[in-house]
Amino acid sequence: MKSTVEQFDTDKMIEMWQSRVCSKGCKPTFSDFDFLRDKFGIPIIKAESEKIGVSNLTPHYIHLMNAGKDMAERKCETSKFGDQDLCQNPSMLKELFSCMRRNIWSLALSQLSDVLPILLANPCKIQEDYIRKPEVLEQTIPAYMDDYASRCNEERFVVLQVQGENSILTLSR
Repeated sequence: MKSTVEQFDTDKMIEMWQSRVCSKGCKPTFSDFDFLRDKFGIPIIKAESEKIGVSNLTPHYIHLMNAGKDMAERKCETSKFGDQDLCQNPSMLKELFSCMRRNIWSLALSQLSDVLPILLANPCKIQEDYIRKPEVLEQTIPAYMDDYASRCNEERFVVLQVQGENSILTLSR
């Protein structure tokens, strides 16, 4: 699994992101993370985990995704990205990916309760085989990017929370 993670081609992902998402007029920002996680990330994790028969690991993947965001905020200075359109500055995205890659193993060690179930012999082999399949990078990921790109502008939300007695009002535009 370590070699699979280390060999992951972030440049190819950024290039794909630019051509499939940014070229469609999407304007994602780092501050959109929570919305994108809930609307796209979690459903993708659930669907793909179920597809390969490891749906029991879904909570661990989601927790690691959240821990990854927290780590990025602490170690990768994401506050400087704020509401900047990540499509307008690919070097910013490359810098973020690079920082996350440098810190991935310290993240893994700090999240052993989520990493260990994923690394157990059989689930690890299933996941590694899945990740290494060419169609994941050539078809699956591009399809998810295309889905996001087709809905990115209509699904951006402005969240207004009015807190009263047990109530939260959320408005969208």
